[in-house]
Amino acid sequence: MSYPLLFFEALALVGIALGIVAKPFGIPDLFWHDRRWSQWWAGVGVGLVLFDLGTVGFLLDSSAARPWLARFAHPPLWRLSAAHSQLVRYLACTSGVLLVPIALGSVTVVTDVPAVWPLPVGAAIMLGLLAFLTVVLWQRFSPPRPRPLSARAEKRLARLPPEIRDLHGFAFWYFGARAAIFVSTGLVYGALDVTPTVALCICVALGLAASTYGIFKFYIPGRSFGYAFGIALVVTLINSIGGHHLADLGYEPRTSVEEFGRVDHSTAHRLIVQQAALGQWLSRQGPKPVMVVAAVDGGGIRAAVWTTVVLSELENDIPGLPYRIRIITGASGGMVGASFYVGSLQHPSDPKAHRDLAGAPLDRNCLVDRISKESLTAVARQLVFVDLPIPPFLHRTHDRGYAMERAWERDTGVLSQCFVDLKEGERAGWRPSLIVSPVIVEDGRRLLISNLDLDYLANVRYEPAQGPLQSMQGVEFFRAFADGSRLRLSAAARMSATFPYVTAAAELPTEPARRTVDAGSYDEHGVDLAADWIWWQRDWIRDNTNGVLLLQIPDSRALQKKSSDRATRKRPWWVRGVGAVTGPIEAVLNSRDSAMAYRNDEWVRTLEETFNTPEDREFFRTFIFEPDAGLIPQPRYKVWLGIRPPLDDPTRDQDVSLSWRLTPGEVQRLAKAIGGRENCQRRSSLRKWWSERTGTPLPLAAPCEERGTGPCPVEPPVQPRRCGEPPSPS
Repeated sequence: MSYPLLFFEALALVGIALGIVAKPFGIPDLFWHDRRWSQWWAGVGVGLVLFDLGTVGFLLDSSAARPWLARFAHPPLWRLSAAHSQLVRYLACTSGVLLVPIALGSVTVVTDVPAVWPLPVGAAIMLGLLAFLTVVLWQRFSPPRPRPLSARAEKRLARLPPEIRDLHGFAFWYFGARAAIFVSTGLVYGALDVTPTVALCICVALGLAASTYGIFKFYIPGRSFGYAFGIALVVTLINSIGGHHLADLGYEPRTSVEEFGRVDHSTAHRLIVQQAALGQWLSRQGPKPVMVVAAVDGGGIRAAVWTTVVLSELENDIPGLPYRIRIITGASGGMVGASFYVGSLQHPSDPKAHRDLAGAPLDRNCLVDRISKESLTAVARQLVFVDLPIPPFLHRTHDRGYAMERAWERDTGVLSQCFVDLKEGERAGWRPSLIVSPVIVEDGRRLLISNLDLDYLANVRYEPAQGPLQSMQGVEFFRAFADGSRLRLSAAARMSATFPYVTAAAELPTEPARRTVDAGSYDEHGVDLAADWIWWQRDWIRDNTNGVLLLQIPDSRALQKKSSDRATRKRPWWVRGVGAVTGPIEAVLNSRDSAMAYRNDEWVRTLEETFNTPEDREFFRTFIFEPDAGLIPQPRYKVWLGIRPPLDDPTRDQDVSLSWRLTPGEVQRLAKAIGGRENCQRRSSLRKWWSERTGTPLPLAAPCEERGTGPCPVEPPVQPRRCGEPPSPS
């Protein structure tokens, strides 16, 4: 524990390999990759970090003249000096020892991964190769010792044994080489547009952090904290110049925050009046149709895939269902999937319900395959090699958020269109309307991005005793910004899916600057906004429809999380032991999540009481489709020992990572989950309710079964149509 950063990096690396650290976020899966070459490169990165940890530790212990370190020098190894022998033995006793638990982590890898040898082998080869090259170059060239940075460092160096007084020179060249490797790697990736693995990017960042820590501790051990504080202050000042911009918007002139609520560009954007949209929707559906409103959960690519799976499967159960959906709200990854689904939807006259921007038809397999493509690699490369070392004001638009947008556009072939391109279909009444609602950091309001006029949702007006009052709870994007029509669908989805730290918060063209983050900060489930919309349209819905369906699509087992038996579980001893310290933080975090869920339940109950009467108790219904746990793959050691989990355990959750990358096995489990026992019952109940409300028997549905998804035979367009470009002739 003499060097806490090195200790915690080593602990994190071992924890990741053993599947203990960051498992819910899928970090171990990035290292134990299902593709051999990706896992090999992860091993190369692990070997690099182990070498950095060992070398930095050696330099710091040597400069501190640890008495026990002298034992590593004798007897000298083959043709090596005492100093070189010390380094080799030190690496063997530190980094080499860490290889053992990392290799043992292979037994914790699930059986979905076909091979687990590339990571430990790659790590061992990389560590051995770097150690060999370092010793050979150090021995052959004996790097000259530059002048120390301070007299104190000179005195510390004089106390070292004569045989390792060139340690200062070795440190100088080692730290310089590490910086050169980092810069050259970033330049190669940028120039050749080569995409490194996420695990390698993580390891590069960890190695750079260890090397930077070593520089401070080695050269200025007594004042390292002061220098680090000074550098942090400089970085803070530089970042205050400006943040990450959206590539679609102009930032001069900026909209004054004080003008929110007064500035109105809705006429220029021709926002759709709600009653007109409802009238067109009704004229297409016939008399007394059933209206559908969907609320989708946030949760990274997991939520995007699950949203797409549910909507596409229900589309097969109930023909024409997409055209009955009037509103879709939600957060984070769920809105990424919803944006893709709605953006690909075609006119009812088209024999194919979904197409990409090149005109290629998209069936269920294609929809799921394209939305399940990982976007984390592009984000990791941009984060490690651009966003971390370069201040935001030097690359305002080309940040990791923009990299994620381009990855979505490339993989889906749909999300590169303008948000306003959806408007005509909404105005005609056949395309569902999206309400994207990222949260403004500085004031906690929602930024409502929609082609609809949502003034009644953004501003709450009432008259207390002291006079009329307007509570501005949200800001309508297209009212506030004149050039909002340039906003791409991917950019709107990115703003709603700004996962903390993984994606950069987008700065809006306002004065003073305002930033947006994940919509889940306000409502993770989208039910609040969906229920609010239904409430405002309650009279029209009651007079013109024969029922309203609130379709909830949580990406995890939300129902069991709200049950009392789970909430009253006994906590581990270590949680109870630190409860006095963590209690307030735990209460804030738990109450935040619980407030969303329970507030939404109250909304649903209010809607039931509003619409359902003793004469008609089924006018309003809500159906919740959450992933069935299914058969979760087990670690290798459990399979070898014959341990089988109880499949009827009601507390088991769907074991799918909260990340922007899913393994092929996780995608298949989500695709099959809609055919699980509980979801089959819900789908059957939904079909029965739908037939009763519409008075039309539904055609015989395919047997409800757990079926996975296959690859899409149609590749996305190489150059997807960008916002503002004319549509494809096809």
